[in-house]
Amino acid sequence: MKFGRKKAESVIIASSNKIRVVTPSNEKGPVDVTVMFDDGAAFKIPNAFHYVEPAESDNARRAFFGGQKAGTNKIEVDKKQ
Repeated sequence: MKFGRKKAESVIIASSNKIRVVTPSNEKGPVDVTVMFDDGAAFKIPNAFHYVEPAESDNARRAFFGGQKAGTNKIEVDKKQ
């Protein structure tokens, strides 16, 4: 899984239709999310994740969707058969 051009730091298959991801650090702004599967299939979701400036007290590696609290990020991807 990639966020922009950077690979996710951790990807865990949570179930047959959910994955858990630790996003890589990046500059603020929107990035495409690319999901790649073991069978070679892949798809890109344009501007699917938005990095924002962390608050001064936050760890810079905690990028999150606009307005959500750190630690509540969630991306769910369904792979259609």
